[in-house]
Amino acid sequence: MNPPTQANRSVTQRALAAIAALVLLGVAYLHSTGTAAITEAVNGTDMAAFFIAAIPVLWLFFTWHLVAISLPLFWGAVFASSWLRAATVFVALVAIGDFIFVFSIAGWFPGTYLLLAVVVLLLIAAVAGRSRKPV
Repeated sequence: MNPPTQANRSVTQRALAAIAALVLLGVAYLHSTGTAAITEAVNGTDMAAFFIAAIPVLWLFFTWHLVAISLPLFWGAVFASSWLRAATVFVALVAIGDFIFVFSIAGWFPGTYLLLAVVVLLLIAAVAGRSRKPV
């Protein structure tokens, strides 16, 4: 059996990065569906008006953040950009931070499982995309 060529590694990296980006977009959509519930929950409290207004915005900010990190990754995967590996590593690091943050607040639930899946996909994609050129 022949060792994988750079082209095959590139296809694998691109496919895994695209899948991870789509999963991130799905997580962003699922997260956005909770906006109404979080708004209703804080409206029924005796918190200061500032916090009642700010908490739903922070909720949407995390949704936006997930979209913002997934779109360049998807773009790089679809158009085989030269910076895809760097973007893959960067988004993997950000997704690790997101996972740790969300897990520390909410523990295990579908959102943390999906973030962990994204991290695994991106780490595999980063390794699959590395060049094996002699030094």
